[in-house]
Amino acid sequence: MTYWDYHIDNHERYIRSYGEGEGSPNRIRLFKYIPVGASVLDVGCGPGCNIGHAIQTGHKISYKGVDNSVKFIEACKNLFPEYPFEVQDANQLNEPDNSFDLVILQDVLEHLSGYEQAIDEACRVAKSRVLICMWIPLHDGEDKTADMGDGGYRSEYNSKKFMKYIESKGTVTTDKETEHRTHWYYILDI
Repeated sequence: MTYWDYHIDNHERYIRSYGEGEGSPNRIRLFKYIPVGASVLDVGCGPGCNIGHAIQTGHKISYKGVDNSVKFIEACKNLFPEYPFEVQDANQLNEPDNSFDLVILQDVLEHLSGYEQAIDEACRVAKSRVLICMWIPLHDGEDKTADMGDGGYRSEYNSKKFMKYIESKGTVTTDKETEHRTHWYYILDI
């Protein structure tokens, strides 16, 4: 069982406790940057809150969700059988180049032991946009990663280094949602 498989048994409580479910301020803000009709790869889709939000709000998109947790993917297939879901690693996506209009990396990078490879993969797969959303703020110190065991990490990244890296990939717009639990958005147009 991975770190994330543990959370699936309590995913409703876990998601709700962080204000992350369908209709949350975080989802509303994220979907502001997803054009209607876009093809979307949701990397680290978890229990499917993004597609659930799209369905609930009538935001029509072509969608595929991937996550490294077998249990999250099984749950998504049961909850949303009309959409494709696969077990995949954010650092090595099994998708062709330029195969989706945009790629979502929501609350993913802070759970990896480094962001570069996942961002590179998202940029490879995206035709035009990568949406990065993080709940752990960037800071002025060194990058730090705590190993939570069984594939779970909690990472904090240096602000200047992170911004320089994503700005080398394209044009970056930033945004912030503070209504419930603060999230920072980095909209990377490539």
